Amino acid sequence: MGTVFVYIYEFDLREMEKLNVKRFASADRQWLKFIIQNRMSRTRRHNYDIVIGPTANDDTRTSIRAVMNAANGAILSDAALDLLIQMLEPDNLPEQYYFGTNKSAGLLKFKGRNELK
Repeated sequence: MGTVFVYIYEFDLREMEKLNVKRFASADRQWLKFIIQNRMSRTRRHNYDIVIGPTANDDTRTSIRAVMNAANGAILSDAALDLLIQMLEPDNLPEQYYFGTNKSAGLLKFKGRNELK
C-alpha cells in the first residue's frame, strides 16, 4: 500500500449563497432517489453547484447497488426506499459536501496535507 494523505481545504460558507446549492437535511426518500438517479447515469443529472447531505460512500455502496440492480431502472416503491434507508442506518451517516462545478470548487482554499500513518 502506498502513502495516504488527507488534504485540508477551507471555504467561506457565506460564499455558497451565490451558488445553486441543494441541502438534504437527512437520509430520506428524496435523498435516496437523488443518489440512485445520479448513480444510474454516467453524466451528472442535476444543476447544483454544491450538494450537501448524508454521506453515500463505500459503506453504503453495496446496499444501494443491490437495490439499483434489482430495480433495473424502475421507480422504487416508498416501502422499498424506506427499507433501504433503514438498512443504511441514517443516523450514522456523516455529512458530506459535493463540489460539482468549477465555480463551486473555486471556493476551496488549500490549507495543506497530512500523511496518515
